Amino acid sequence: MKKIFSLVFASLLFLSLSAQQPVTAWWDSAQTIHRIEGFVSDTLPTGKWTTWYKNGQKESEGLYQKGHRTGIWKFWYASGDIMREEAFENGKTIEYFESGAVKSECPVVNGKRQGAYHEYFSTGTLYKNLPFIDGLRQGEGFVYHPDSSLAFKGIYLNDSLTGPAVFYRSGGIKEMEGNLKNDLQEGVWVFYEINQKVGSRGHFVAGLQDGSWIYYYASGEVWKEGHYSHGMRSGEWKVYYENGALQHKGSFVNDLEDGFWQCWLEDQQIDYQGFFKAGKMDGLWEGWYQSGQKKYEHQYSNGEKNGKSVFWLENSRKSYEGNYVNGKRTGSWVDFYERGNIRQQGNYLDDKKEGRWLFYDPAGLLIREQNFRNDVPEGSFTEYHSNNRKARQGSFIGGKQDGTWLFWNQDGKLIMTIIYQAGVKLKTIKEEIQKPGQGTRGF
Repeated sequence: MKKIFSLVFASLLFLSLSAQQPVTAWWDSAQTIHRIEGFVSDTLPTGKWTTWYKNGQKESEGLYQKGHRTGIWKFWYASGDIMREEAFENGKTIEYFESGAVKSECPVVNGKRQGAYHEYFSTGTLYKNLPFIDGLRQGEGFVYHPDSSLAFKGIYLNDSLTGPAVFYRSGGIKEMEGNLKNDLQEGVWVFYEINQKVGSRGHFVAGLQDGSWIYYYASGEVWKEGHYSHGMRSGEWKVYYENGALQHKGSFVNDLEDGFWQCWLEDQQIDYQGFFKAGKMDGLWEGWYQSGQKKYEHQYSNGEKNGKSVFWLENSRKSYEGNYVNGKRTGSWVDFYERGNIRQQGNYLDDKKEGRWLFYDPAGLLIREQNFRNDVPEGSFTEYHSNNRKARQGSFIGGKQDGTWLFWNQDGKLIMTIIYQAGVKLKTIKEEIQKPGQGTRGF
């Protein structure tokens, strides 16, 4: 509307400054659909003004006096249904849903809201009941759920919530209560669980959590406790199991974990411990089994494993030992069987096998030597029988068998030769083995 009026008034500056002049604007060039109809005097809108939607339905209608709206104005939806009856001096302002049901209503005295402002759901039930004095909210106000149960009550002072306030869940179940100052939480606030037991309790300053806070389980037992500073966790925090046993503790700086942290199992056996720096794991982290046996030792930097890493089985034997760089296995690495014998050893680069690797059976016997590049078999390959004699030998290129491959039996006799090219067999040569007591037989 303001854009429409400014365009029209700009075009009427040439009119006489004293005579009342009619104003008419159209939506179409054929001038069949009205857009605006009214009057101006001394370049100011005056008298009756009417505006229309592009579909021809009336949009608004009312009176101007010396450029200001006066009396009762009416506004409509594009469908033609009444939207609002607005009192600009004295009377009552009423808003409507497009269905025709009243949306809100409030008395107006000398151009300001005065008395009870009522707002409704589309079903007709009361949504808000707010007191106004001289256009400002003053006194106790109420907000309701669609089921008509109370959702909020609080005190307004000069249009801002200041003083005691209570919020309710649907059905009138209390959700939280405390004090407000200029619409912001201030002082002690208490939050309730659905069973009406206290869920948390603590202080606010200017709408931010500040000072000591305690959180509770639904059973009423303490869950966690600590301090806030300007809305951020600060200093030592403790978290408890529901039976009261300490679960973990550590410190925060600017809402991020920082320094030494510990965690315990419910029986108070240490679970793990380590250091944080600005919310990320940093330094040595250690973990234990419930039996008390050491489980792991990892070095961290900037939230990722960096440095030596060892993991133990519950029988106290190592599962693996190696190094990480930026969270990826890099450098020397050894994996172990459950009984402690080496299963495989070699080097990683960016979490992928690289170079010569050795593989062993559970008894500790070498069963394979193999080279890798980027986690793919590359180069020489040798496999052994349980008596440590070679079983087969060959090469890989790009993960595929290539070149001459030799095969031996456990006695060390060559029994077969296979020629590969890019993983495809080109030729197979089987060797005839002389049995004891037989003469040599040629081909």
